[in-house]
Amino acid sequence: MSTKKAIGGLIIGAVTGVALGLLFAPKRGKETREAIAKTSGEYLDKFGDDFKYTVEEQLDKILRKNTERAEARARKQIEEVKKEIARIKAN
Repeated sequence: MSTKKAIGGLIIGAVTGVALGLLFAPKRGKETREAIAKTSGEYLDKFGDDFKYTVEEQLDKILRKNTERAEARARKQIEEVKKEIARIKAN
């Protein structure tokens, strides 16, 4: 949930910043548009980096969890095979 809030806050902050920039811009239209384009690009770059980090972090968690599960299953199978071998040797 905190990731969604962070992304939402980032988007709201970017939109608010652009809107305030337009309202209080002391520059001509062309200069203002150039500044908005630059600032928007910076926000998009930052958002993209944050999003990429979040996705990579979640994928790492999933991979670790699945690896742990696979290892546990493998250990269980090994124990079952050892028991079966012991049972066969006993007979």
